Amino acid sequence: MPFSAVPRRRATLPAACAVLLLLVAGCASDPDVLVRVGSRTVTVDEFMSVARGNEFQYPGAPDSAKAALLEDLTRRLLLLAEAEDRGLFRDTLTLNVRRAAEERVLMQALYERMAPAAGVSDAEVAEFAAWRDSSARMQLIYVSTRPAAEAALAALAAGEPFGSVADRFNTAGLLPPGGDLGPLLPGSLVAPLDRLLRTAPLGRVVGPVEAPGEGWFLVRVSERRPNERPNGPEPEAVLRDMILQRKQRLARINATLRLREAWRYRIAPDGAQILFQRFNPAFDPTTGQLGSPPPLTPEEARRVLATWDGGAYTLADAYADLDRPEDRPNPSMIAALEAWIDAACTRRIAIAEARRRLLHEEPAIRERIQRTVDNYVLDAIYRSDVLAEAQLDSAWLRDYFERHRDDFQRLDAVEIESVTLRDTAQVSAVLRHAASAPSLAEALAAAGVSAAAETRTVTFPTTDPTLGFLERSFMQTPAGGVVGPQMTADGLVIMRVVSKQQTPQDFEELSGEALMLLQAQAQEARRDEAFRRVTDHLRRLHPPVLRPERLRRIPWPIPAAGAAPAGAAS
Repeated sequence: MPFSAVPRRRATLPAACAVLLLLVAGCASDPDVLVRVGSRTVTVDEFMSVARGNEFQYPGAPDSAKAALLEDLTRRLLLLAEAEDRGLFRDTLTLNVRRAAEERVLMQALYERMAPAAGVSDAEVAEFAAWRDSSARMQLIYVSTRPAAEAALAALAAGEPFGSVADRFNTAGLLPPGGDLGPLLPGSLVAPLDRLLRTAPLGRVVGPVEAPGEGWFLVRVSERRPNERPNGPEPEAVLRDMILQRKQRLARINATLRLREAWRYRIAPDGAQILFQRFNPAFDPTTGQLGSPPPLTPEEARRVLATWDGGAYTLADAYADLDRPEDRPNPSMIAALEAWIDAACTRRIAIAEARRRLLHEEPAIRERIQRTVDNYVLDAIYRSDVLAEAQLDSAWLRDYFERHRDDFQRLDAVEIESVTLRDTAQVSAVLRHAASAPSLAEALAAAGVSAAAETRTVTFPTTDPTLGFLERSFMQTPAGGVVGPQMTADGLVIMRVVSKQQTPQDFEELSGEALMLLQAQAQEARRDEAFRRVTDHLRRLHPPVLRPERLRRIPWPIPAAGAAPAGAAS
């Protein structure tokens, strides 16, 4: 069986970090501790939290699966202990990561409280589905202030075409030419535009209309037509998710507006213009990149762009925020600069509000912050200590191939039984019997399906694109195993492997695809070997205190959170 098909524990740090939560030290009582390395521990509850829903990463008997997970968590504690000894947690880059994590987690926690998740009723789903029975074509004029919206309305009243006014007032590149959004289904726009999409009189200009937190709009709906729904009604789950996202977005906007009002946030009348004068000369419109603006004098650095109770956003702050590349504004648009100032100040206000509420002192939030920092430090030490020792050279690649030569045989032919079915219930019934039945024909009979199985031999390479696509599956499937169901134009095909003819290959005979697979597997094995070597060394420097016998009282698989365990598995 090819190496990639063998279920196995994911030993490399990045793969495991994607699944396993990295744990922080706690004040857990000793009876609850499974392993201790220095000041850090893994408790029974933490072990269960990590394992819950991830048991597929650790196949095999419960005892061996739990032991494997505990070993992975022990290795992570070893790396964290070494990182502490090297002072990585005091490194400037790590401190920057911590500050960014604190901002992000505190903002998330605050909005979770100010804009909690809302439910969606069946009546709301039915109403939303009815709204989407028709589409409408809408044109928009979008500006950031009411005076600008009234100026655009005056131009329309003077007889200037809507498209011309839209091109003059809309920010370049933000909306299509003429402000023409084309045909839209309700649910596509923010409130109140979405309501106007359904209700605005055809051909008449509506507005100025404010979308809270977004700006001001003039709207013109030119036509409505039925939604034909060629693929049938939209799934209820999709509609429910759309409604939930709309509610969450609106709740977050309203929470932001409440925050700004409570902290009396005000942007300076010339705030965006000041940024435009400083940033726009450093903007390259051909690449869309904002370079380094000219340096500030001490007096310029103190210029205030916005204020709120107890705080101010200065030009120096704006320069500092340019170090956040994901937040860099388009300095050629005043509206974009205003939005950027709003976002930067809202971030500061939200963090101040979170601290006022003492959210930063809550253990769960502190743990979320520490987990992010741990992940960063673990990745850094993994790159410096493991990846540096895991370089793949041609000699190691050939040696790996020789040790796994049987995994890279060439498939010459496969004899299969196959049947094509259109009824998914029949497919499920046949698959339930196929694993134990001596043949596909007998599985069909046991499932009560009258279709006949066809037996044939397929040689490789084959001109059949479907069978060619399944070549790797045939190689990985032993005789008696089932491949599929595979969707085709005629229905769902179930195939059972009767026998195979395979030929060993030399290294030089490997196809390009097989060579890429070999390189990927060899590199992973090289990293695994380096990871074990590094952690074995760290085990001598930071001896872990393990209590594996306490695993016995942990059930496997782990029950859902809040569910009563059915009893410990051993």
